[in-house]
Amino acid sequence: MFTTTQGAHALFADLTENAGLPLAHAELRRSPRFQQHDHVFFGDLALRRYKHNNRWGFDDRDVRRVGQLLADMAVDFDDVVEVRFPAYPELLNGTILNWRHQVATWMYHLARKQQTEEDWGLDSWKVIGANGLPGTLTWEMFVAVGNQPIVAGTLPLQMLRWSGQSWLAPRSYVQMMDRWQEREAEMTATFRTCCSCGAQSPGWGQWRTPTPAGYVTRCPECSAAAFPAYTGQLDGVLYDSPRQRRVSPRDYLCRLCGLMQASVWDHCHTEGHGFVRGPLCMSCNTSEGVGFADRFLREGGAEYLLQCRGCREERTLASRFHAGVVHLHVESSQRHGRCRQQPSVRALDDEPGVYRYALRCASHTPVRQWTVAVTAEEAVSLVGAFVDGVLAEMRRGTEGLSA
Repeated sequence: MFTTTQGAHALFADLTENAGLPLAHAELRRSPRFQQHDHVFFGDLALRRYKHNNRWGFDDRDVRRVGQLLADMAVDFDDVVEVRFPAYPELLNGTILNWRHQVATWMYHLARKQQTEEDWGLDSWKVIGANGLPGTLTWEMFVAVGNQPIVAGTLPLQMLRWSGQSWLAPRSYVQMMDRWQEREAEMTATFRTCCSCGAQSPGWGQWRTPTPAGYVTRCPECSAAAFPAYTGQLDGVLYDSPRQRRVSPRDYLCRLCGLMQASVWDHCHTEGHGFVRGPLCMSCNTSEGVGFADRFLREGGAEYLLQCRGCREERTLASRFHAGVVHLHVESSQRHGRCRQQPSVRALDDEPGVYRYALRCASHTPVRQWTVAVTAEEAVSLVGAFVDGVLAEMRRGTEGLSA
């Protein structure tokens, strides 16, 4: 019987309350959006997610079966084996599907966080100390609340102990986690396979598209063959109009990347606008909504934003992108004296009515640093000029197609 993620979480937590294996029950409530497949692992045991009436959940029979197996699992803390974690250089060529790699990555990450800003260029945080940990990291810091990595639904730090010479963990746990690595790799490969042609995606999760019944893996070529490109069918239509609700975004390719089936209608949130801009896949919708504004504009997003009729007519962009336009202007126009090197630009906390940036030119010794301030009035002018340039480029493209 289908049960919600909340119901599955409560049932699973109750079944495994006294389990010998330390479990991260909340993994059942994590969004599947950023996962590589439709399963949640606890050790080498997998629970499959299902989507029913547009809601994610689980089969309660699966939850009971896996929960009972984990509750009955015995962990002998006296039967231990050595666990060798990779040294820092080995991590550069490792894989996140290796549980030892994941723990070591977290270990070095925390060790580097202990460094002062002046010492970040030093390599002392990579050196393993007498306590088996790198740099100045202590065991207390490593296991602090909120600092425990979760791997395959388990808490590996609670299974480890330092003998004075090596890390040890229960044999049964190490064997289980090694089995998880194999199952995770097999399952990830399966869900990377295009459902239409059988091609393998170049990266995890890149071709996964949400549908009312769950995720579907489809390559860009098969997506383009299955769905038409959006060509402005709802141009000038308000997002809350009945006409928009009669057309599904899933009937089109994503207007922004053009590689995936779209999932949602995106619209301009500027007061007085509210026009539909186009259908987007979930990845592009996230990038537009919460990504870095300057990066979004740099990657060609401005033309898409101007699919809003209100923005085109008023020669503007949604307010969150004004800072991105100013950032790009400062980046392209500022130089240290006659130096041709483009400086790095970092946004500072804005003052009311002012955009502030710290600039750094590393082509000199010592490094040159300075700040730039742009008023809100100047920003409006920059946005207008930026939009004019984009609209002119769009017109040239249209004229070229009609020639």
